[in-house]
Amino acid sequence: MHGDLLQTFRIVKGLDCCLEFSDFFEFAATTHLRGHPLKLRVQQARLGVRKFSFSVRVVKPWNAVPEDVVMSPSLESVERSLDSFMFQNELER
Repeated sequence: MHGDLLQTFRIVKGLDCCLEFSDFFEFAATTHLRGHPLKLRVQQARLGVRKFSFSVRVVKPWNAVPEDVVMSPSLESVERSLDSFMFQNELER
């Protein structure tokens, strides 16, 4: 999960990544959310094929990450912040 969250950060921020944000994710449309302003929502799919795909499985953990991690200026600071967050919350890596 750690690597998935780092890849999500790269996609959302457009850092060192050739993947397009709109191909994988949508931002949540509501503005009254708790946490960080970069919350994602699961895109609807007609088939059950996408059920276990990257873009579906990473949305819930990404939305649970605190704002200081998501809004970090660099990938290195995200890695450090994410490591401490996951250690504190004992999330599955």
